[in-house]
Amino acid sequence: MTPMTVTDANGNNLEDGSSIKLAKGLKVKDAGITLKRGVVVKNIRLTDNKDEIDCKINKTKIVLRTEFVQKR
Repeated sequence: MTPMTVTDANGNNLEDGSSIKLAKGLKVKDAGITLKRGVVVKNIRLTDNKDEIDCKINKTKIVLRTEFVQKR
């Protein structure tokens, strides 16, 4: 089984522990918050899905789609 390659919106490889920034402002419905473009998120975790990453923003655990993030 080959390792899964996870890439950001620009095609850069992402790894566990990478830092990313949001490429687009996002509304998080269930959390009732809006994430602004350019917010930096440190120490991301990869998931089993190559299109999603786990992270914490303001002590809230969120799953982000890789199409909305850029490697920092």
